[in-house]
Amino acid sequence: MGERTQLFINVTDENNEKLLGTVIHYQWGIKTKMLLDALHIATNLPMWLYDVTNEQEKEKYRDLDYVLTNCVGLHNPKKARLLRSEIFKLVDDNHEAMNISETNDTFVDYLNKLLINYPENQRQKLLLEPRIGNDIECLEYEILDAYNATYKDFKDQCDNNDGFMIMDVKYNNQSDLDKDSFGSQNNLEKIRFGFILSDDGNPTKPVTLEEYAKLPINNLSDKFINSYKGLLQSLDIGFLSIDEVKSKLEL
Repeated sequence: MGERTQLFINVTDENNEKLLGTVIHYQWGIKTKMLLDALHIATNLPMWLYDVTNEQEKEKYRDLDYVLTNCVGLHNPKKARLLRSEIFKLVDDNHEAMNISETNDTFVDYLNKLLINYPENQRQKLLLEPRIGNDIECLEYEILDAYNATYKDFKDQCDNNDGFMIMDVKYNNQSDLDKDSFGSQNNLEKIRFGFILSDDGNPTKPVTLEEYAKLPINNLSDKFINSYKGLLQSLDIGFLSIDEVKSKLEL
């Protein structure tokens, strides 16, 4: 139900190593809703991610971190967990408009409970073999899609009839990242937005902000578009070019 849109958030470090790939699914993300949420997230990305020194907490996430590292392929699972948590704190208060029914902390605990049932030597198999039960299906969808969505597969998470938005984020201070810090906003090398039209749920045509905003379902005014672009420019938030999006999507 609803006018379904998705915001794909892709975060890398200065070496283009993936830190996080996640998708926010909107049931009613049309008009200004998703655009303003993206701006809110972009301007409130975490300035600091604390090192997890508590042994009890390390043990709590041992199963999930194993899968994120060895099965999903993220080089720093801790940062993926913490960054996703911070992002979803920014949108949890608006969950009525999205496919978010639980807080991120509940979500992580839910994943851990699923993983407890499977020994380490079976986890890689769980993510590769055909689905044969609800638990395996949950592992595939929930873990891969929540933490390592990519330009090639983010569209497969849920249905879409009113287009996609991309937030591409790159941090540039490797020394701070090594210290489990995202530093300050000065450590953000780039934040860029992109927009894609969909056909039967598939991304088919990268478009400009103006084209996306002028879709009949959005019907946003020139005043809003110009104000939004001006605000992004003042915050050094740019746009992915049409050709860049095509290349990333392999269209």
